Amino acid sequence: MYKTSDKPATKDDLNVVEKKLDKSIKGLRNEMKQDLNEAVDAILTGMDNIATGLSQEIKENTNRINKLETSFKFMRQDMKDIKAEFSTTPSRAEFEELKKRVLIS
Repeated sequence: MYKTSDKPATKDDLNVVEKKLDKSIKGLRNEMKQDLNEAVDAILTGMDNIATGLSQEIKENTNRINKLETSFKFMRQDMKDIKAEFSTTPSRAEFEELKKRVLIS
């Protein structure tokens, strides 16, 4: 690139070299910035895809849980109804009615 000689470099020679180095350094910085921006964009896109997938899974699981809760509520009510239907213990109102009849007799 540069010829070496026995003469010392002049100020103008050093200025030329400095300008070329500055230009090379600026080019490298721009390449590094561009590479970094591309890497960050790729990471953010991946994170967005992960978040979207998780959000969808959470919605699906929430819907399943809501359906199960509703089913359990109906099952509990059915169990209470069956227990009341087959119970031999009188209700409070029936007990009070029987109590009145016994006391009247």
